Amino acid sequence: MMLLPPAARLFTVYRRLKISLVLQPLVICYVNYQRVKLNTQLKDGDVISFILPLTGG
Repeated sequence: MMLLPPAARLFTVYRRLKISLVLQPLVICYVNYQRVKLNTQLKDGDVISFILPLTGG
């Protein structure tokens, strides 16, 4: 669990987790199981999920 300041946005989580600028476009993020943009404002109790699509061949 991560404590965030009031009115934090999703990009605050990216910064706290130190997700590289190079990887940001590749990481799919969901808040409360819905795909959202980085400027989405978070509320107390939101569930944040990250998915990094992988391919193989």
